[in-house]
Amino acid sequence: MSIDFVSGDIFENRHNVQSIAHGVNLDGVMGAGIAKKVRLRYLAMFSLYADYCRHKRLKLGDVLLWPDGCHPWVFNIATQEHAIRNTASLAALHEGLHTMMMYMSQHRLQSVAMPLIGTGIGGLGIDDVRRMFIEAFTHWDKQVIVYDEYVSGE
Repeated sequence: MSIDFVSGDIFENRHNVQSIAHGVNLDGVMGAGIAKKVRLRYLAMFSLYADYCRHKRLKLGDVLLWPDGCHPWVFNIATQEHAIRNTASLAALHEGLHTMMMYMSQHRLQSVAMPLIGTGIGGLGIDDVRRMFIEAFTHWDKQVIVYDEYVSGE
């Protein structure tokens, strides 16, 4: 299908995606950025994620998938060890994207929306992440919507 870079609010879901993806840390904290908004919308998912982190069941590059019958499913991609003290890992993002793609195929999900994961609080370079997304998704048969600019209320 395609990869499209758009501006807007991922939670408005104007592209009617079946899933969203975002980066998480291994501290079990979703305290800022898009992760905070995910936490507030998916409280049960956040409890599971925090439990996984507390028991060291989530490692860099892992993906914690939250299937949801009423809302887009959530791919929590572990890209950062700590909430604040270090940057996200490009290698972990790369591994997580490929795991997400495998899960999407297994669960017959046809679309995903995500920000430029790791470029905010995670400190990754925007150009590096854009390049990784293009390499990973350009010839993939699913729809990928990348929100590279947040615009509230579109």
